[in-house]
Amino acid sequence: MTVRPKTAGGRESIFRTAVEAAAEAAQRRDATRLDGAAPCRWVAAVAGDLGMEDQRAVTLILAVATSATRARLLDVSIAYASVQYMYVGSMSSMATWAWRTSGRSRGCLR
Repeated sequence: MTVRPKTAGGRESIFRTAVEAAAEAAQRRDATRLDGAAPCRWVAAVAGDLGMEDQRAVTLILAVATSATRARLLDVSIAYASVQYMYVGSMSSMATWAWRTSGRSRGCLR
């Protein structure tokens, strides 16, 4: 089957959506949305069906892969920062509790 969108922008939009679906399937290790095909083979088939030029297809694939990688790294860095914040916050709370219960906060030394 060959699909012929009226504009190059339409063809690229369809292809980019297909590549994003393949990237998501690869990240989840689940190809059921791709009719059981491997993501790389599915993307190649869609590129052929759309009549994409090889160089333009590769450029779009790299753009989607870069975007997905950036999003994953951002997720990881946010998760790491929140864990660090929780750890520092809990250590600060424990230190405050220890100081208050030690008697030093009331002016007496034990």
